[in-house]
Amino acid sequence: MTSKQFSFQQFPCTVFGKSSGISGDLPDAPQSSFMRPFRILTLLVAVFLLGGCQLELAPFATATVSRFVSGQPTKTANLSPEQVSSLASWFAEHPSGWSHSVVGYVPALEVRLKHAGGETSVVNVMPSKVVIYNRSGQLEQNFSVSSIAGLLAVIGG
Repeated sequence: MTSKQFSFQQFPCTVFGKSSGISGDLPDAPQSSFMRPFRILTLLVAVFLLGGCQLELAPFATATVSRFVSGQPTKTANLSPEQVSSLASWFAEHPSGWSHSVVGYVPALEVRLKHAGGETSVVNVMPSKVVIYNRSGQLEQNFSVSSIAGLLAVIGG
């Protein structure tokens, strides 16, 4: 196996006020066709996890909002039919830009949406992010302060 000298000297790195360069011997990558499917699979998984997606939230008829402090619910209320309709409109206005996530979040302001057939989606509203959990997985999106304020106005948060 041959090796090539690889140097980052042309891209100096400053860490804690000290400049450093990294260099070392790196082996050539194997030219095996065995590794190709793994590279393609890795790329597809990365695109799936990092790429934005469309939100397809099933219609819901009722919703309950709960405020949490230190991970514990402190207040719960049912949304009125008008609030449920306005919430559905808010989601319809924000269908794109969602991404899959595997990060766990402590609930802040949680909205439980009841779909037809008894299915439930949980929406966690945070100061700059909305996270939706349902049987399809978890989606999240960062929003501006004004967008979050509009959502809070709808749900009475």
